[in-house]
Amino acid sequence: MLEVAQFNNSDSLKCSGIEIDKSLIWQKWEPGGEYTKKLTIKNIDHINKKRIKYKVPRSKHFDTIVYPQSVTLNPGTSYSLPVIFKPLEHRQYDDKIVFEIADGQQICVPIKAELRKPDVAMPEKLHFGYCAVSDSTFLTFGIKNLCDEALAFKWELPPPFSISPSQGEIQPRSSIQATVNFTPTASLFFDAAAVISFKEEQKILKLEGIGKYPYLTLEKSMHIKESSFTGFNQHKFIVDFGSVAVGSTCERVINIENLTNVNAPFFISARQISVSLPRSFVSSLDKGSVSFNPHWWNENDVEYFTIATGGEIGKIVIKCNGKDVIVHSFFQPLLPMVYHRKVTLLIDNQEPIVLDLLGCCHSLTEKPAEITIKQLNSYRKHIQRGISMFPPDQIADLLNENKLVKLEDGTLKFNEFSDDEAVLEEPPDESESKLSLFFNDGYSGAAQNYVHVAADKTLVDFGLVQDTNLQYEQTLNITNNTKGRIIMSWRPEKLEKSFNITPQQAFIPPLKSFSFRVKFKPGKFNGFFGAELEGFACHTAMMDYTNITEDIAVPPWCLNVRAIGHTFKCSQETFAFRGRFSTQEIVMAPRCLREEVFRTFTLFNESDNPLHFNYYVDQSKTFIVKPSKGLIPPLSHQIFVAKFCADQVKPSIMRLICGINLSQKYRKLLNFIGTAEGPLIVLDNGGTLYLKPTVKDTLTSRKYPIRNVSRLHLKFEWKTTNVEKKFLEIYPKTGFIKPNEIQNHVFELRPNESRPVFMAKPKLIVTPTYPQKSLVRRMYQMNVISEQASGEVKCECSVTNFGPIVCGSSQVITFIIYNSTPIDTPFRLVVEQEISGSNYLEEDANLDPVALELSPSSGVLIGRTHFEITATMRPLRRLNYEFLIKCSTSLHKQRGDDWIELCTLTGQGTFPALQVVDAQCYGAAKDLAKPFIWSLLQIDWFNQVLDAEPEGDELRYSVVSRLSTTSCLPMSNRSPVVFNFGSAPTNVEPSKVTLMLQNVSLVSAQWSFFFPSDLQLELDYWALTGEYTDKELHEMLVIDNQLFDIEPKSGSLEPGQRTAVTFTYKHLFAGTDRIPVLLKLNRGREIIINLIGVTMEPKRPYLHFPASVHQFHPISVSGATPPNQIYELYNGGAVPVTFSMDLSSLDAIQEANYNCRIFECLLSSGVVEPGKTVGIPWIFSPLETIKYSVDVPIHIEGADTAVVTFEGIGYDSRDLCSTLGPEYIDSVPPVQQYIKPHQVAFLSIERLSFGDIPLFSRGRRITFLNNKSHTDTITFKWKDVEGIAAVCINIEPKSGIIEPRQSVAVQIVFTAKGFPTFYDTHLVCEINNFSKQKSFACELKAWDSEKQRQREEFTVTQENVHIEGMDCTKEVGQPMPRSVTPKTPTELDFKRYQTLPPIRKTRGDKDHRRSNKKPSANVAEDGTPLWDKPVPPEPFIIHLSLTARTHTVEDYQENFLSNDSTYFLDRTLTDDYFPTSERVPHPPTEVSCDVSEYNLTIGVVSSLLKTMLSDTMFLKAIKEINNEPIPYFVQLVANSDESKPSSESEKPSQNSSSAPTMESSESTNQKVGTSSTPQLSGEANDIEKFETLSKKHSDNEDLVIEELDKLRSDPEMAFIVEKLLENTILNLARETDEGQLNITGKSRLIAEKPTNITVSNTIF
Repeated sequence: MLEVAQFNNSDSLKCSGIEIDKSLIWQKWEPGGEYTKKLTIKNIDHINKKRIKYKVPRSKHFDTIVYPQSVTLNPGTSYSLPVIFKPLEHRQYDDKIVFEIADGQQICVPIKAELRKPDVAMPEKLHFGYCAVSDSTFLTFGIKNLCDEALAFKWELPPPFSISPSQGEIQPRSSIQATVNFTPTASLFFDAAAVISFKEEQKILKLEGIGKYPYLTLEKSMHIKESSFTGFNQHKFIVDFGSVAVGSTCERVINIENLTNVNAPFFISARQISVSLPRSFVSSLDKGSVSFNPHWWNENDVEYFTIATGGEIGKIVIKCNGKDVIVHSFFQPLLPMVYHRKVTLLIDNQEPIVLDLLGCCHSLTEKPAEITIKQLNSYRKHIQRGISMFPPDQIADLLNENKLVKLEDGTLKFNEFSDDEAVLEEPPDESESKLSLFFNDGYSGAAQNYVHVAADKTLVDFGLVQDTNLQYEQTLNITNNTKGRIIMSWRPEKLEKSFNITPQQAFIPPLKSFSFRVKFKPGKFNGFFGAELEGFACHTAMMDYTNITEDIAVPPWCLNVRAIGHTFKCSQETFAFRGRFSTQEIVMAPRCLREEVFRTFTLFNESDNPLHFNYYVDQSKTFIVKPSKGLIPPLSHQIFVAKFCADQVKPSIMRLICGINLSQKYRKLLNFIGTAEGPLIVLDNGGTLYLKPTVKDTLTSRKYPIRNVSRLHLKFEWKTTNVEKKFLEIYPKTGFIKPNEIQNHVFELRPNESRPVFMAKPKLIVTPTYPQKSLVRRMYQMNVISEQASGEVKCECSVTNFGPIVCGSSQVITFIIYNSTPIDTPFRLVVEQEISGSNYLEEDANLDPVALELSPSSGVLIGRTHFEITATMRPLRRLNYEFLIKCSTSLHKQRGDDWIELCTLTGQGTFPALQVVDAQCYGAAKDLAKPFIWSLLQIDWFNQVLDAEPEGDELRYSVVSRLSTTSCLPMSNRSPVVFNFGSAPTNVEPSKVTLMLQNVSLVSAQWSFFFPSDLQLELDYWALTGEYTDKELHEMLVIDNQLFDIEPKSGSLEPGQRTAVTFTYKHLFAGTDRIPVLLKLNRGREIIINLIGVTMEPKRPYLHFPASVHQFHPISVSGATPPNQIYELYNGGAVPVTFSMDLSSLDAIQEANYNCRIFECLLSSGVVEPGKTVGIPWIFSPLETIKYSVDVPIHIEGADTAVVTFEGIGYDSRDLCSTLGPEYIDSVPPVQQYIKPHQVAFLSIERLSFGDIPLFSRGRRITFLNNKSHTDTITFKWKDVEGIAAVCINIEPKSGIIEPRQSVAVQIVFTAKGFPTFYDTHLVCEINNFSKQKSFACELKAWDSEKQRQREEFTVTQENVHIEGMDCTKEVGQPMPRSVTPKTPTELDFKRYQTLPPIRKTRGDKDHRRSNKKPSANVAEDGTPLWDKPVPPEPFIIHLSLTARTHTVEDYQENFLSNDSTYFLDRTLTDDYFPTSERVPHPPTEVSCDVSEYNLTIGVVSSLLKTMLSDTMFLKAIKEINNEPIPYFVQLVANSDESKPSSESEKPSQNSSSAPTMESSESTNQKVGTSSTPQLSGEANDIEKFETLSKKHSDNEDLVIEELDKLRSDPEMAFIVEKLLENTILNLARETDEGQLNITGKSRLIAEKPTNITVSNTIF
């Protein structure tokens, strides 16, 4: 294989003009291969050739293909020598090649083959993702040995990562698998580097993994619910098993959910108990279930299971509740007799049911009294009161003797003064359990109740009877314990005839006994016999119902005696045992020491023979079984009751033997297990509870767990001392706790005084719940400790701003308060509101509600925690709100400072508000200046209305819901606005006014304009009246013809954004058009705008009055020279209007003011040209600081008279520091912000204010005229100023050319002359497209040429007329005469030549200017096309407004003393001053002449003009005027009449001004215009004087100084200096605008060459 070595200068050797590679190195190779590289040799000598020789390598493993020879290299050439490497084994090879140069120098180039460096290939990074804490995950990757020898490696990596194998060896070119385990120990991001070391090299494997705590929960169901209490790092669920029968099993499936994205290994564990007894609850991890198998009836079992993940993080505690099921039984009486029997119904594993069986059987002769349930209940109360021992007759006697009292419930009670009550014994309490009453009947245990009739035994056992024919007897004694005579009757046994009792009936006296004989005669051998003898005893008085009343009835008593016997001989086998016990292990419920507990179990007889049982008696009396002996009928069962009563606190296990059928082999061994326990409560932390430190009157609480580790149901009660009750509360105070249950009790401590430590020792007293009057009690004492310390509440941010909020809405923010101390600190926040704003009155401070709401405003801040407070601001007005949040805590009260400043919240109530920032008009209103249209549309008032706050009715509807059912606007607005579009003749282009609206509020503004039709809902036909008013008809006319239009009608603006809204008024019908429009700002104002426009007939004279009231500027009453004020009249029609003013009303107001002229009109009549305005000067001279008003009729020739009210206000300058000139009241924006359609030029400032200027001074302003077009060159020309300001305003340059993307600086000089005046004038600049002007000039020239040709050429129509030297041709397109001429061949040949169409009669210049469109093709009457005269392009109009107020020098110095040095007083202007008597301008005098004089004048002037135009020398001189260079000292030329404005005769002609020639355009490109700087008469003489003084400087220095002082005081010299500075500053401004000068750059001593040099278009 061939490998080419790249030539690299950095790896080469240079010697004697030879450059050669430093070395050749082979790295990747295998034994047995062949590898070739090239060694490059280059001659870098640019002149001489080089001859080189080389020697082959000595080693056989390296060789060169070319035999060694000499190589000749020309300058700049190179040679590549191939070198072959042939390895045979894995080792390193070294050799060299020697090169000899001609001068004897040698270069050795080493060549070698290197073994590969030890390296392994493995991934750079392993990412394990998420893994549960204490769980593990692994990734396997491969490690490959890239070298040719075995590598021994060893890994080093930090926990929680581990790798296997951690060390080993990798064979050459082979790989092994490695496994990395990730076992996170916390919920963190683990980033580690595993380093593998092999030989002397190391490589890093990046390991990344994320540990995450698993989160397990249980799926909730009907039986599984989440507990409200959740401890630290654990969640508690309750599994309810309901009622389950003893011996049955209920299983609940538990679904464990993993809510995280990691595996969650878990295990289930149960709580440990001290006594190793069988558990009722068993969990199965395989099945995911918990089983409940109750062992005792009437017990509530509780068990806790814990589900924990690895690391015991996120535990789930399961609390299992269960109880046994209740089974009900029923009993039906059989014997027809009067009886009452209390039957105890034993139910296995359940509390027995006690039934009261009542019955009465009547015979024909005996009718005993009946017993009711009410009487039985009364009898039980009588037992407790000791009345039950008396018979009914004695009870009646006691009632008669008033020893017994009948209560309201019908029961009886001994009287308080009765002696019989004292001898009665207190009856026992019957509140014991039913099993206790059943078991303790006086035979198996001590009797619990008082026994009225008792038998001496309940079991009569005859034992073995040998002779079946004999009758055996035993005595049964019955004792009457009552105070009355009773009758005892026995019911005969029906099922077993072997037993009998005699006598069956007997009378027993009070407190006496009677013996009955129980007889037994078996009648057969080998049998078990048994019977139940039932006897009833009742008072003899109860046998007759006539003697018994409801109050004295006493129920009978029942006695049950069992009798058994057998006839099996000792040597005989008894019946085989076929039966079973329900359980052979009887586990007793735990009870306290010497407390009885009962348990039932059952023996089932499954044979057809009776079953005899006998329990051997426990001598310790710990376990007792009832019945202990008896007989079970065939296929029946017997329920036994076992009683356990221990005298030692320890587990008791007893094995009792139950004999079956009197046979030893059928004995059964039963295990009885019981335990005596005491109340045992485990208190957490050894009974010591530490509460968080707190402050006075501050609550601190903590949950404290207590656990009942015994198996007793306990009742608890907390006891505290009276002192501890004042500051410590424990909840709950009393209650019950189940076995093995954990309860959380809440300890609340509220210090009531200041002391460092609060300690309390509450006592917990627990008693078993069974029996109810247990005397076993246990007391536990706790220690509750809390410290009293200081807390503090702070806020993270001291100042937070809500930002702007729309009034009526709300804004929500949150701020964080934190407690850096460990004390739980209470806090209470209050808000102090401070309101500020331009329209806010301080007296309204108490009336405004607090606009801020805090939630929560009070609470307790846990120690070392933070809390988020929600603040809601609801501003009501457009004001600035500042809320000072103060906090009160117990800490601050201790220091004596009730409130501290926490933080400050600020906000701004606002409404969406718009402002008009610019107004531009075009179309028919293009000649109107911005101030005039600003006044017509009342934009100042409109802006005030927009800036006002909306009322409640305006906020009722939104933009969408603002609708109405009438055509009129649905509200009467409080501030309507009038948009007056002026006037114009019919059929002219529409008047368009564009308003630039800006959102000046701090919130977004959504606005809409609604015409009446936009707000009106469409009604059904039946709801329309069909009658329209004149106003509605006029609105329908305006809307249907779209006389007024608004585009766009709606929009939305963000704060600071602007949009242009165009109002269009079409002049279609003569008359006054008006329509109301509603401007609706969403969540803001509603403004009615009345759009008004006037359209008149073309020949009708019309003056437009924007308002009927004109307000003069306020004038000081102390002024000596009141200024002139201008009132303008605007002609909006198409014909001139002659007006005259009736000034008679001025005389009336003069007479009322001491014959002083208050109002004076300086021009009472005149003519207003169409589309022009005339300024009428007025003088307002107030005498007092009051408001003056006068009505002046203005008569219009050919139209109606208008009455205008002129008003003026006088003020005292001592109260008002400054005058109210235009500088202070002008609100028209000076900068154009909306670009009109097709506008390519605009002014940088289109309204200039000169402010207050003293007379005989000058004010200067500069604005820039910019050409924004990229392609078109424009020309501009300023029209002459008209009116009173014509002599005061000078503008330079007046005309010129502006290249694309260039601008020209326009200087406006205002010279204060004449008398003090308010000036508000407008300058008009015409802008023309230079390209269109040139095209128009060419077309006009062609049109003139064609007109001249058609004037000079004619057509000969006579036949056979031949003129020598002339070709008679007929041009196509010329009109043919009516006479028919023969068509000669010559005429036919020249038909291909066509002339231009004939010239059409031209219209007036005014008609041409009205249309800017290209004339359409017209034809003559005979069909010949006519060529219209080219129409010049219509110029674009730009308005420049100027405002100023001139003052006398005395008034200016008095009122504007601080600005005295601003203006320079030019004394050369004092010649223009004229006295007050000449303030009234006189119109030019008209000279009358007759017709002859008029014709003579016209002829002379016409001849003179024609002679001048035909003079070639004159025309040539006129053309060369523009090319003459301007002298450098042109400002020193003597002032002459040449500086005055040229007359009309000297103005250029229309053709030269509107269409300049190519020569004039080239010269004009070099200069914008000539400077019209006024010249003075004595300037040349002043220069000469200055030169003379310089020559005489050496002769007489004093004389020179004197002459210089005279020169400085010369006003003409002062003017020259001022003009020089003026031109210098103007030149600097223009050069800066053109980029030739950087006035903001860093000043330098040596000027640098400008980077961009442009030729100035203006020469000064």
